[in-house]
Amino acid sequence: MEQKKILIVDDEHNTRFSIDFTLSNAGFLTAQACNGTEALAKLKEKAAAYTPFDLVIADIQMPDMNGIELIDAMHQANINVPVVVITGFGDKQTLVELVRRRCDYYLDKPFAPQDLLTAVETVLRRVGETTCQCARLQQELLVSEKLNMIGQLAPKIAHEINNPAQVIQGYAEMLISSAKIDEESKALLANIREAIQIIVKLNRNLMDLSRPMPMNTSTFRPEMPLEKAIDFLTKAGVIKHCTVQKYYDNTAPAITGDSMQLYQVFLNLIVNASYAMRQCEKKILTVTIEHDPAAKTVSFSVTDNGCGIAPEHRDKIFSPFFTTHAAEGGTGLGLAVVRQVVENHGGSVHVTSQPGEGATFRITLPAATVKEGGTV
Repeated sequence: MEQKKILIVDDEHNTRFSIDFTLSNAGFLTAQACNGTEALAKLKEKAAAYTPFDLVIADIQMPDMNGIELIDAMHQANINVPVVVITGFGDKQTLVELVRRRCDYYLDKPFAPQDLLTAVETVLRRVGETTCQCARLQQELLVSEKLNMIGQLAPKIAHEINNPAQVIQGYAEMLISSAKIDEESKALLANIREAIQIIVKLNRNLMDLSRPMPMNTSTFRPEMPLEKAIDFLTKAGVIKHCTVQKYYDNTAPAITGDSMQLYQVFLNLIVNASYAMRQCEKKILTVTIEHDPAAKTVSFSVTDNGCGIAPEHRDKIFSPFFTTHAAEGGTGLGLAVVRQVVENHGGSVHVTSQPGEGATFRITLPAATVKEGGTV
């Protein structure tokens, strides 16, 4: 970790020496100034060289420029370095002036070395947390701007995708209805038609990232969208080399939601699982459905024995545009859509994984409400 640089400002040599000694022994890099004017010059010099100080420790009572005047001069010069103020004259008016200037910490003389270190560590930790918050806000703003861009481009993208998709679907429908096509070919054409419907659905999901997704709600058995996704991906060859293990709780009640949206969720999760297992000699895909009567929920798990997820990526994988597969054409939209769909259904999605030990994505949804008479 980079050593923090601290500027010590006090007109008394012995005080500067003692503070410098304590901080240097604690691992900080230090510099000294005997008054506010000298301190301001050093602050400006470091700022201009893009190596600013991380903290200033300044006495209040100094000749030519006192501590409060130094803080004011720093603000005027746009030098945003936190300040710990030390003084032996802690009168009320001084405290008022420090509060007005949002002083970061106030330390009365005399103070023990541990008091000084506590003050320094407290301020630096607070600044670090603020920096992290700013970085997070900047990232959220960047994502927001990207989503706004998608919102503007989505109609054009939809037009360019939907037109050829409509042509393919139209020809597939025409051939399916033809008497000259045998049943095996019709089954293949039906797969083509279903694949086109998925493309159109993906296209809609792309647009829906920037606006709420309307749901076509119905009540259905929980295994229905999951089984449909497994069946399609098996026929499409995506998981033909996988051993699929199914563990379904037969007591699980029905759920209410958009079955097509949940079908898309399971398609995304299973395709991701198959990709994670591409280097595995033996590929095992495990899908489970569990019922928690007390919580009135139904949970789905999709587990693979693949490469796993790096710890630094686990908190990011559901964020729009985050992908570790950019070189293979990954867009970072799949899991963002998964989370949005699940949350729109009043549920939650979580992932557990260790590098080299596979991953489990668990989706928990509310069970359908049981009406009077025992039906849903």
